[in-house]
Amino acid sequence: MPDIAAEVGRILADEFEQACAIVRENLSVVEDRAARLHRDGVVDGAEVEQMMKASADRRRAWT
Repeated sequence: MPDIAAEVGRILADEFEQACAIVRENLSVVEDRAARLHRDGVVDGAEVEQMMKASADRRRAWT
C-alpha cells in the first residue's frame, strides 16, 4: 500500500507544475492584467475571460 503522504505530495507537485505551465503559457495576459490592475485598481472578470480566449485563439493559430 503506497504511503498516503507521498501520494498526496506527488499529486500536489503535479498540480503545481500544471498551474505553472498555464501561467507560463498565458504570461502576456497575466502581465497585461497586472499592469491594468496597477493602473486602474480593478479588473473586470469578463475582460479577463475575453483576453484568455484571445490568447487561446492565438495559440491555436500557431499550431
